Amino acid sequence: MSGALPAGVTLTSIGAQEAPLVFVSDGQINAILPYDAAVNKSHQVIVRRGNSYTTPETVTLAPAEPGVFTRDQTGKGPGIISDAKYRYVDASNPADAGDVIVIYTTCGRRHAGAG
Repeated sequence: MSGALPAGVTLTSIGAQEAPLVFVSDGQINAILPYDAAVNKSHQVIVRRGNSYTTPETVTLAPAEPGVFTRDQTGKGPGIISDAKYRYVDASNPADAGDVIVIYTTCGRRHAGAG
């Protein structure tokens, strides 16, 4: 049942907080981590389906430095940001209040010595 979010499936514990699900398949669950989950600290992850729970899995969250993909793929210049019609959003085509936009991002790891 790839892509669908089956009834009764809940990621119940990341730092003792429930995490909203984005995608579920037989071999993968994508969830949104709680914003305030502490980094460099162990957290238990538990998946619940109905009344069944997985064995807790201990994970450590690494610090991250999100970045926006750029149109020319250099890391400089305009980001890849689109509206609901897949048009670039920029100064010549600004989004209006209430518009839905998509910002293409990555979550890079901060390296020692980075400013």
